[in-house]
Amino acid sequence: MTETKQPERDIIGAVLVAGGGVGGVQASLDLADAGYFVYLVEHSPAIGGVMAQLDKTFPTNDCSMCILSPKLVECGRHLNIEIITNAQIRGISGEPGNFKVSVVRKPSYVNPEKCVACGVCAEKCPTKIEDAFNEGFSTRKAIYIPYPQAVPHVYHIDPAHCRYLTKGKCQLCVKLCQRNAIDFEMKEEVRELTVGAVILAPGFDEYNALRKHPFGYGRYANVITSIQFERLISQVKGMNLVELENTKENCQCCGVSAWLGCTTESKAPLVNKLDEAEKTAAATLLTTCTKCLAHLSCVLNEKPPLKEFQIKVQDLTTFLAEKLT
Repeated sequence: MTETKQPERDIIGAVLVAGGGVGGVQASLDLADAGYFVYLVEHSPAIGGVMAQLDKTFPTNDCSMCILSPKLVECGRHLNIEIITNAQIRGISGEPGNFKVSVVRKPSYVNPEKCVACGVCAEKCPTKIEDAFNEGFSTRKAIYIPYPQAVPHVYHIDPAHCRYLTKGKCQLCVKLCQRNAIDFEMKEEVRELTVGAVILAPGFDEYNALRKHPFGYGRYANVITSIQFERLISQVKGMNLVELENTKENCQCCGVSAWLGCTTESKAPLVNKLDEAEKTAAATLLTTCTKCLAHLSCVLNEKPPLKEFQIKVQDLTTFLAEKLT
């Protein structure tokens, strides 16, 4: 008998990492240091994710940006990493070892090769909107850098709020930019990448607290989410804890006297109706919630006016007890 030789497959020595949060950044650095070329794809104008919004990290209470910022800088400078921001994956085809990935990159309307982040454009831009990075506690301009330590450190024009892109008038930034970095002729770009593997590190989206109407979020100024609290204790320009305290008469703990945990819509009493995957998801969710509350407790104890607080938890059941201890 003669053995039939299997055709050799072309193995591609490149990896695509989807998601530019701390998980995606660390995966990219590990792969790049091991000799692989990495395409780091992020949907926002800068990498960093939610960790960039945090004041401290659990359980050591180290400065979040002190940990993250060196990784961002190293990622931006690494010769084996190409950062593709403002982009999304449109499709993946192929097989392990040889994937074809279609990536769509939206225009930033600022040439990254020319922009030196001098800030003149943002200083003179007439449009002010809520800053999503600071959870609406401050404002930004229509042309902006997401946060001070952002990588890539290049300005980006918000097409939904730019006066020229929405009304056909303005272009003040074009007139002021001495580097001629503003380019309103930029178009959507589609890239076809060939990689050997794809790592998914999409992170998470914040829960919409408005769905929990009884808790008063959106109706009372001093009912906030944990991420909003992180931005407040990071001393966001234009808002601070004292101002939040003054939003309610005779309030304690800067207007936040209690932290509510595990307030999701996955009702624990119905646990017997969940399949194993749903039980695992619920356990993971509630475990994350308790760690978040423990983190907030550590942070609150460091703030002199914030030491009086209560932690309230709902929807915990016996089946989760072992996972939460």
